[in-house]
Amino acid sequence: MVTEYQAERKQCSCCRHLSRAGFPQGVSHPVQYGLRLASLVVYLSTYQLVPYDRISELFNDLFDRPVGKGTLVGMVESCHTGLEGFEGVLKGLLKGVGVLYTDETGFRVCGKRQWIHVLCTRYLTWYGHHKHRGSGATIEQGILPVFKGVLVHDFWKPYFKYGCGHVLCNAHLLRELRGVSEAFGQEWGWGMSGLLHEVKARVDAARASSQPLDGKAIADYESRYTELIGLGLWENTGEPERVGKRGPGTQSKRECKFFC
Repeated sequence: MVTEYQAERKQCSCCRHLSRAGFPQGVSHPVQYGLRLASLVVYLSTYQLVPYDRISELFNDLFDRPVGKGTLVGMVESCHTGLEGFEGVLKGLLKGVGVLYTDETGFRVCGKRQWIHVLCTRYLTWYGHHKHRGSGATIEQGILPVFKGVLVHDFWKPYFKYGCGHVLCNAHLLRELRGVSEAFGQEWGWGMSGLLHEVKARVDAARASSQPLDGKAIADYESRYTELIGLGLWENTGEPERVGKRGPGTQSKRECKFFC
């Protein structure tokens, strides 16, 4: 689709001044690609992670118009510039939320390993690229050093440097539990994995019916949880944790380290 804009020029009959109508914002060249194509380029590049050469090939195959790599890069950079104000607002919102999820994953830039960091809630997501994975990256990004809520993560050591609350990601816990069970034959791993799945299903059902869990069920889960922790310590150290009635906040340091 081609959109043509025409701007009339008029000359004043009295002063002879020549005036011309303006073009819409973003229309700055006699012939140029439109915003819809630019938005498609940004989507393919930054979300679908399609390389620039393949995007150019795609446009040539579909539209018989190979868009140059420089033009594609310019479209992505223009979008990035336009989002600078939004990024600042987004970071400010994430700093103040109660619960924040974080993770990082490696990818290749010009053949060298670099990192994508993510911080998100249910409705907000921030992605950041950095050459490094650790604290140097998160400090420079400026969100975690001032965050005071609860951080959900994969128990990677640098995250514990920050003075916020910490919750370990259940997906990673289940993966580790399966690992110790399959690799070392430890029974406590299967038991804990089953308990976590059972508790989640029970909580989901209670939430769906708007009915809270009764105290007896909670006490039963806590008791089974404590027994499995003791079994795990025995299978790994030969020193079972003393099992007994314990109030809130009295879990052993070892227990809190893995299942707080």
